[in-house]
Amino acid sequence: MLPLSAPDAAFLRRTRKYPAFTLCALIGSFPLSAHSISQADMDAAMEIGKGYGELIGGAISSYGKMTATREELTGKIRAARTEFWRTYPAKEGHAAAAAEFEKVLREKDFVYQSLDFMEHPQRSLAIGEGVDGGIPAYAFAAFNAWSYRIKGELNVRTHFNLLAMTPEDYVAAVSASKPQYEVYRTLRDQSEFLRKDVDLFMSFGPRTILTPQFAMEKSKWNPEFSMADGGMSFSAFESLFGSKLISEVWSRVRESKKNANGFILDLKPLGLFVSDPEKEGPAPAGLKPVDNAGLLGVFMALVKQSGPKAWVWFQTRGPWEEVAKNYSGKFGMYPESLVAECANALRNRPYALSGAPMNLEELGIKNEDWLRMLKALLDKRTHKEPGRDAGSANKEGKEKTAAGNTSIDAKGGTGFVLIKSSPPFASITVNGAPKGETPMKDWAEVPTGKCRIVLVHRTAPSFDTTLTITAGSRQQFKFKLED
Repeated sequence: MLPLSAPDAAFLRRTRKYPAFTLCALIGSFPLSAHSISQADMDAAMEIGKGYGELIGGAISSYGKMTATREELTGKIRAARTEFWRTYPAKEGHAAAAAEFEKVLREKDFVYQSLDFMEHPQRSLAIGEGVDGGIPAYAFAAFNAWSYRIKGELNVRTHFNLLAMTPEDYVAAVSASKPQYEVYRTLRDQSEFLRKDVDLFMSFGPRTILTPQFAMEKSKWNPEFSMADGGMSFSAFESLFGSKLISEVWSRVRESKKNANGFILDLKPLGLFVSDPEKEGPAPAGLKPVDNAGLLGVFMALVKQSGPKAWVWFQTRGPWEEVAKNYSGKFGMYPESLVAECANALRNRPYALSGAPMNLEELGIKNEDWLRMLKALLDKRTHKEPGRDAGSANKEGKEKTAAGNTSIDAKGGTGFVLIKSSPPFASITVNGAPKGETPMKDWAEVPTGKCRIVLVHRTAPSFDTTLTITAGSRQQFKFKLED
């Protein structure tokens, strides 16, 4: 760490080019005693790991020394990784090896978190670059959510805000981000098992592996998500679909051949194909679309395709804890047999390579999001049922339409956006709230007026734009991220 007591002219020139240098050097230039950081604050920050307190004390090198740090820290991590696996799971010295491995991985986390204050962080966060090959792809979205929470607490939207930041600010922001770091750290550690031995990784049960993934799903509705949220969400999911189905699906996923990143190599035996918004033409007959060949995506696709009610539950928006209630509100007025019939008519359509259903004119409906298509088909078939009183059918149909519009149509002061990107799989934030990855599967409801969209991809420059949303509008966007 540079022994600075105050920025000089040369320092300020460097900060314009390397904003992350500003962060690290400023933190290192303030003695802790001079700012009266309480022991309680330090302990709260250090609960996540000793590296939190050490960072503020000046243990992490500045961006100005990143070249040296990259080589030195990468060497330490690789040595610690070798020792961890040499002693795994319970050979002599394993506890000490695990502690050292955790320490250097945490130091790497903070190197990259400080780099994330740059204008184009993805160039340093990208896989294959920087310390120890960058942030693992398996944990990248969680890292982004954790770092974004820190920046949100600091109100850092551009690197120019950093000059006003104090070490106390950073301690408080890091402390507040503890739940999100725990989610990221769990996925980061899972990636270590995955890269070492896929079979060993898959020997863990679905709850162990999927709980942090379910926590990340929670980030769509709550930026302060946690592992506890993920556990509750998985329990609700298990209650909905049953432990038997989950075990059966997990067995199919576990037995499928995978690469070192956990991606399924051949989806055809599972009845799936990876959809691509850029492609045209029909998909192979009988295959259902999935966004990617990752563990969670394939697992969820198989559960969704297990039956008509499961498929409808997946189309019902909201956290898993609220799906049963939302299902009742949206579809409770229809006979369950009719819901199943309409769901099967939609989910068993032939698909395009883009993942969109084909030949919808045969059903007399237009191509919209799945929930609206299902509602349209239900209303259409309800009105056509023979022997019904026309007046009561029309009245009931209006009531059903009104009930559907409560959830899926625009309310006063809101509109809807559907966001895609090229390349896909960029993390999305809308007005500061994480909204998953591109391409969006469902319409996102947003307030009218100015709406800020930020896309962060691990290999392409970030994208930041502001849209104007009008009440009741539905707008689709596909943003091209520059190479």
